Amino acid sequence: MIRSILALLISSGLVVSAQATTLFTWDNDPQTWGGITGYSDTIGVTDGTHSAMHDPGSGFGWGISTGDWPNPNWPALEAALAVGSILKFDVTTTNEDSLGEELFVGAWIWHSGGNESAGSVSVPTDGSTTTIELDVSAFTDWTQIRLFTNATSEAATYDPGTIYYDNFRIVPEPASLALVSLGGLALLGRRRG
Repeated sequence: MIRSILALLISSGLVVSAQATTLFTWDNDPQTWGGITGYSDTIGVTDGTHSAMHDPGSGFGWGISTGDWPNPNWPALEAALAVGSILKFDVTTTNEDSLGEELFVGAWIWHSGGNESAGSVSVPTDGSTTTIELDVSAFTDWTQIRLFTNATSEAATYDPGTIYYDNFRIVPEPASLALVSLGGLALLGRRRG
């Protein structure tokens, strides 16, 4: 029953794909971002051929950031944000410090109303890759985005080493997809009735 309903929704064009819109893969190219110190074709590559590298130093540090909008990728970002509200990007960390401190990676959004953090996520510093997922539905009219790192060391001396970024994308929120699908079911019911 559910499969037949999904098939009807898909054939009628009423199911919205949950597929992400990939905006930046930094494949050996800054793609209008600053702060990139190099590229790796092995560490942290989750999409394409390269990841972007940045060494933030100790404590809190601004990571890579876009130039001021508009730039060549601005229309793509606007289009992605029109249908999605979850920002995802992949982070791979190395550990140059034996303190074993906790490290957070997040995004800071500049927009027409000011600038504020979209949040941050604790990431391991053991060389593994983490997908950062942040809700950016509250932000409109973006003018810049900066990825940042923040160590929790009281002395702010923890150095997480090089950070590798890849696969920056916007994804539709699952709840929105469910509502659209329910709306599609309602439309199908009306068509049959």
